[in-house]
Amino acid sequence: MSATNSNPEIAYIFDVDGVLTNLVDREVVDESLINEIIKLLENKIPVGLITGRSIPWVRKNVLDILIEKIKHKMDLKRLMVIGEKGGTWLVFDKHGNSSFRKAKFYISKRLERNIKRVIENKYSDVVQFDDSKRTMITAEMKYGYDLNSFTKKQKEMIQDFQKIILDTKIKNLRVESTSIAVDVESIYFAKPFSIEKFLGFLRKRKIYPKKFITFGDSKSDFEMADELERRGKKVEMIYVGDREKLGEVDKDYPVEYIGGFTKGTLEYLQRQTA
Repeated sequence: MSATNSNPEIAYIFDVDGVLTNLVDREVVDESLINEIIKLLENKIPVGLITGRSIPWVRKNVLDILIEKIKHKMDLKRLMVIGEKGGTWLVFDKHGNSSFRKAKFYISKRLERNIKRVIENKYSDVVQFDDSKRTMITAEMKYGYDLNSFTKKQKEMIQDFQKIILDTKIKNLRVESTSIAVDVESIYFAKPFSIEKFLGFLRKRKIYPKKFITFGDSKSDFEMADELERRGKKVEMIYVGDREKLGEVDKDYPVEYIGGFTKGTLEYLQRQTA
């Protein structure tokens, strides 16, 4: 797995929830995963982490472990973390110092208060408000809450949030659901926008991969590979989620269905470095 700084064979892009961290306890399941990502960076392979999570959350649950374990801090310069679906991002210089940025987008305080009020009045036993987000509102399933029960409550929550947006007459927002959360976000922030950010990061660092490999565990994660293909990039998707829940997928680029969530990610990476 050799590469040069400017023309690596491959760039890796990972979703976070379900791909690097467990969906239930939301922590890195196996530090072997972190070790594999470190191997990529040490071999001059660029890595992108793209998630709806906030940068502080990713830092606490993934980056702090990675930064502590990596031997040469200069290898971090090939890593970019994109949070809040492109609303925030983190990069490193050649000394391993991090730099945080956010998009020029602000959530209305009135909207935030109204959604908090609904959560407190109707869903306080189900979700918690994520105060670490800068450019979106997230109601996240409480630790230990039953996932099937949450899915049922989620539908009602989405309707309530959509009504609040209509009542406040704020435009260019949408309500999106994930396996463990409901998000209110800008219509412009999404996985394709995040890919644009990552490609811009690579160009700025004068890194031009020949191929991209993306990892995901939900249907929306295919948007990363879709956007890369749309831009004329050679891409392959590694799907580690539940194949039965995915439904029909018809893509022109290669898709490998591994399953196993974090175990599937680890299996694939270890196979590459064996």
